[in-house]
Amino acid sequence: MLQASFQKKLPEFTLKADFSVAEKEILVLAGPSGSGKTTILECLAGLQKPEAGLIKTNGKVLFSAAKKINLPPWQRQMGYIFQDYALFQHLTVKENILYGLIHGANSQKKAERKAKLAELLALFEITHLQESYPAQLSGGERQRVALARALVTEPAILLLDEPLSALDRELRVKLRTEVKKFHTIRQIPFVLVTHYRCEIELGDKVIYARKCRGVKFNAPTGLNEEIYFTEK
Repeated sequence: MLQASFQKKLPEFTLKADFSVAEKEILVLAGPSGSGKTTILECLAGLQKPEAGLIKTNGKVLFSAAKKINLPPWQRQMGYIFQDYALFQHLTVKENILYGLIHGANSQKKAERKAKLAELLALFEITHLQESYPAQLSGGERQRVALARALVTEPAILLLDEPLSALDRELRVKLRTEVKKFHTIRQIPFVLVTHYRCEIELGDKVIYARKCRGVKFNAPTGLNEEIYFTEK
């Protein structure tokens, strides 16, 4: 369970976020550029610090302005998939995926790393690409590598910042289905940022953000409709 209620001052307005995401839920943050969606992800991940509020996962406090707690990113147990995937160009697919296990807080023994790598390569159907470099991959293949790298450390939360925006429409449709499948397998909260209306259907909860005001969004049938507010 992810619980977040915080405020972050931006140059043009004050961002206010107040939501929760259960283990089996995907929360979609939708809306145009400049409305604060990526800032929310960065505050959750510890890449930016809110001015006020509280962020916690499964009862563990990650940020509390009142208690002066602000855990660094590597202690938050969050996987983060950036819009451009941020793969290391000088590393192979295998090395990219294993990077967090070798260099991060969750470093593991060689045998454990090998078993986990094999599992993820098979899950994402990229075993044949493990010795390739990012420049040799298609957009869809890079997206799968980024997902595998984010999940290899077994995060408590997965944050996705427009992970399909760099792909063509046909591939986005295919990978939307795969993101949903991977969520079903992992059973952890996903928070996904998008400005594509067609990707809203991935969400169990939807928050539609518009800079400087709250807007009611007609979410697809069956989704919980929420309103996200920002104000000057």
